[in-house]
Amino acid sequence: MKLVLAALICLTITSSFSQAAGLSFGKHTEVKATYQQGLDEKFIADLSAVEIVEKQGCKFFVLACDEGCAIKIARLVDGKLDTDAIQNVDVLSTFFSTLGYEGIDAIEELDFEAMAIQGDFLAVAASASLKRKKPKGKSIKKDRKKLNTLSRACKKAITKDERTLYPSDLLFVFKIGEVRGTALELSPHKAFDVRSSLTQKAVGGDNPLTVNGNHFFSLPSKDNGLDIEGLTIINDEFLLGLRGPVLRGHALVVAFPFSAEVKESSPRVETFTSQPQFRFINLEGFGIRSLETAENSVYIIAGPTMAITRSHFSIYKWDGKTEIFKQKRVDYSATEYEHLLDITPNNYNLKPESLAYDSAEKKLHLYCDGDSVFCSYELPLE
Repeated sequence: MKLVLAALICLTITSSFSQAAGLSFGKHTEVKATYQQGLDEKFIADLSAVEIVEKQGCKFFVLACDEGCAIKIARLVDGKLDTDAIQNVDVLSTFFSTLGYEGIDAIEELDFEAMAIQGDFLAVAASASLKRKKPKGKSIKKDRKKLNTLSRACKKAITKDERTLYPSDLLFVFKIGEVRGTALELSPHKAFDVRSSLTQKAVGGDNPLTVNGNHFFSLPSKDNGLDIEGLTIINDEFLLGLRGPVLRGHALVVAFPFSAEVKESSPRVETFTSQPQFRFINLEGFGIRSLETAENSVYIIAGPTMAITRSHFSIYKWDGKTEIFKQKRVDYSATEYEHLLDITPNNYNLKPESLAYDSAEKKLHLYCDGDSVFCSYELPLE
């Protein structure tokens, strides 16, 4: 399978909107997009992940953003999202409201960054990161203080039986149920403490995140600290893609078994019982901003770890298992690893954020944040 670059298919929109949307796809400047208004503008402006669910002949788009505690589900009707019947799923309440956790109502943000679909399971991952306040350029004294202030992506914790959990450290797994009218049933299945899981001894050697200390866990995400932004499931494995850290130009993917870990539901938040397995991919200094499985390959949005305004992004195709140490003496075939195209935002607030695969149409969809209009760039597969 190869991504068709020279003949990307537009759906319904004119080239004037494509230019307004502010993306250039390498030499392929005629790439066009579909868009839809009528969705929550702030939610879409902070869009972080999209997945497409096919169930009982219906197609649903599942949307997540890095603000708030809910995911949204919209059914596709006659080629458009039904904005009159959008489901809001409050993730924390769904998982924990009946389990005696305290502090749920005080949580304002989970920092969702990635989602994945496998069979009847939907997984939603938060970033597990720390953050540093942004300087505003109005007061040197205040800005210096902000740059010295660290906090979790989710500042507040929830507690139960003297155990403290930070929701932005968690990966939530839902079981997908039946379609009831216009709604897709989701039920809580299992939740994992990913941040704690990543500190465990690694398969086959040292854990690159903890060797010589846990310093990557105490660095902010935009300072090359721990930051989960990609999630997919392939070869019966969860693959977590890290925006940071990037080590000598190599991005990190962390693998955990899928079936063994989600086999039985649990009311408790657990760490993965398996050891993490780390895979290194040379993305030429970029970190991973999204992972998506399509036709037995993993597609990657690669972008800068730091909050750089003027930068391009790239899309890679990868087999999901080969460690890529890109050197002059090593050649990899297109079945293992392939750079496909570069994306340059003309509007610097706009950033490629998520890939979603439509299995029925065999197309990749590219989504961005930074715009209040839900916009989909379609990258057909041959």
